[in-house]
This record gives sequence, C-alpha cells and structure tokens, in this order.
Amino acid sequence: MKRTKKLLTLIFASTCIFYILSCGQEAQEFPSKNVTVIIPNAPGGGTDRSVRGILEVAKKYSKANFIAENRPGAATAIGTSAIANAKADGYTIGAITVESVILPHVGQMPVDYTAFKPLAFTIGEPSVLTIKTDDKRFSNLKEFIEYAKANPGKLKVGTSGVNSIWYIGALLLKESLGIDFTIIPYESGSSDTVAALVGGHIDATTVGPGNVKNQVDANVLKSLAILTEERSPLFPDLPTIVEEANIEPFTIRAWALMVCPAKVSDEVYNYWNDVFTKASQDEEFKNFLNMQGLIMPIGMENAEEVLKSDNELYKRVIESIQQ
Repeated sequence: MKRTKKLLTLIFASTCIFYILSCGQEAQEFPSKNVTVIIPNAPGGGTDRSVRGILEVAKKYSKANFIAENRPGAATAIGTSAIANAKADGYTIGAITVESVILPHVGQMPVDYTAFKPLAFTIGEPSVLTIKTDDKRFSNLKEFIEYAKANPGKLKVGTSGVNSIWYIGALLLKESLGIDFTIIPYESGSSDTVAALVGGHIDATTVGPGNVKNQVDANVLKSLAILTEERSPLFPDLPTIVEEANIEPFTIRAWALMVCPAKVSDEVYNYWNDVFTKASQDEEFKNFLNMQGLIMPIGMENAEEVLKSDNELYKRVIESIQQ
C-alpha cells in the first residue's frame, strides 16, 4: 500500500513538472504561429508601405511570420475596428492612423484610441500650406493671409476627403488665422489634390510635404509654412505657421502607429513593444522611409501622449465647427 502510494506520488509529481516545463516552453516559443497584421488602408499608400517596411525590419528581432492584410474602407474605420475587436492573444496586431482620433468625434468610427496599446509610429507627416510657384497674388504666408482677408471666400484650398487629417488642417488654418476660404475636399486622396493645384483648379493645399515633394523640387509648387509648433529638422528652412502668423501653437500631422488590442496581456504587449521599438529605431527602416519618400516620425517618442493630445485637439476643432 505504501509502495503504491509512493508510486502515485512520483507519477503526480512528474506530471506536474512536465506540465510546468511544457507551459514554460510554450511561453518562450511565442509567437508560434502566423501573426496577422491588419492595415486599414489600401495597398500602395504611405501607411501601407511604411507598415510593410517595418515588418521586414522587425524580422531581425522576432521569428514571427507576419501576414499583412489590407482592410480599407470607411475612412480606415473597418480595419481599425477589426484590430480593436481581434482576439487579444497577440496573434493579431496592426496599424491605426490619425483618423482614429478624428472619426470617433463625428460618429464615423465605433472605437477610439483607448481600444489599443501603442507600439511604435511608422510615419509622422506634418501638414504644409502649399501654392503654385508662379502665383502672382502671394509668395509668402503674410501675403496669402492679406489676400484671403481682402477676398473672403474666394481662395480654394484643396484637401483629401471630408474629415481627413488634411481637411481638419484646413479647418484649423481658417479658424486660427481668422480668414475665410473655400475648402475643396478630394475624396480620392492627396494625389488628386496635388494634381488639381498643379492644374490651377485650386489655389493652395494643406497636404503633407511628401505629397508635394516632387513638384516642390521641380519648382512647380512652393510651400509657404508648416502647420506645426516648431520647425522640422527635415525641413529646417520652412517656417512654422506659428512664427509666421503669431498665433496660438498647434500641430497638424498625419501618422500611422503599430498597435495591439488593448486587452492583450502585459507579457504579449512587452514582447511586441520591444520588437517594434527596436525596428522603428533601426537605420534600415529609416533608410527605407527615406527611399520611399515617406516622412519619419520626429518628436513622437511618447505615443500615448501624442494620442491624447491629438485626440483633444481634433475634438475641440470638430466641436467648434459643429456649433
């Protein structure tokens, strides 16, 4: 009887040890299957390219097999919601864009930024006010403001679609400068906005510097000011809207941010945070962005603070125009 009891005790102990070891091995092997990475934009755009670029670099720091999956639609709301509602096991992550702190305030997105844990920004592009180089009416921001005040509603400023970041940028420009112009949104995106400016169908645009770079380099277009509080080290000669117009500081920027669903465990979050922080700081990724003509994030190290401050800014802007 004693021998049987001792034998059962040994079997039980062995089973427990095997279970503990197997659990530990399983934890160490994360990720042990394909990782889906949801991109809420169509293939080929800046967000899509930057995410696919950082995934390639992230392979240096993780053995994960990443499966990038584009889920565009509803101004990024479809893909963004899919990430938020994914199983919180770390095998579905993704990217959200600045629209995640805009669209909830106009009832166009069922989740907000609190549905995610931030990992690392992949792009961070400011808004710039750009005109045609040969426009004889104004050649700097001061002259642009004076013309707009003398001709209320006459100027046409092109943006991407309604409630997009560049559209919000134009609204904030009107509000902060105390001028009136007509906003022309191009639902098909920034490329058509730039084409309209080059073709003389609009007078200015508030899209990002990456969108107008080729035309600015060719001296077809000219950027007057960057819509940020401080000058960008990437464009040191471009004055800020704040210093040129002496107004209350604000920053308008488009961005894409790698995230996990908010309910993932601390262990899973720490793993992905380590991987994508290292990848975002890797020189290979920085070189990739440069070659793609994409704008790397500057001064955006604290993702939680960026999310909070941008959310508050766009909430205020949208509430002011809805009154």
